[in-house]
Amino acid sequence: MSGLTIVSGLLVANAPVTAVTTKARIYPISAPQTAVAPFIVLNQVGGSDGLHLNGQNQYPLHRIMVECNAATGTVAHDLGELVLNALRNIIKQRVGAFKDVDVTEAGPEITDYSDDRTMSRRVLQFYVRFRRA
Repeated sequence: MSGLTIVSGLLVANAPVTAVTTKARIYPISAPQTAVAPFIVLNQVGGSDGLHLNGQNQYPLHRIMVECNAATGTVAHDLGELVLNALRNIIKQRVGAFKDVDVTEAGPEITDYSDDRTMSRRVLQFYVRFRRA
């Protein structure tokens, strides 16, 4: 869950993002059914740690999906822009128990809506590379 912990920490620390979602509405893995929009859900959709002759390199690369959920497409889109800005230019930073954290956009970006059209969603993906501090 390291990549999730890093992205969650960066988003919770970002005032523009939490002004829209509050810190409490940034959820790892799934949101409760009672979640009030707008909110963010984070999921890991891939990951690896390169191998060398001596074993793994201890510099994992995780792919993290960030779902921006809102009552309207406009709010979901705008929340996505705030997320992009919050995760931009993260290069060799320390985040909690992790160091040398790099975050880059991974794509593809997706927009969609629920079947009953009461919720809109913008999905962004990021690569997160890190070392344990």
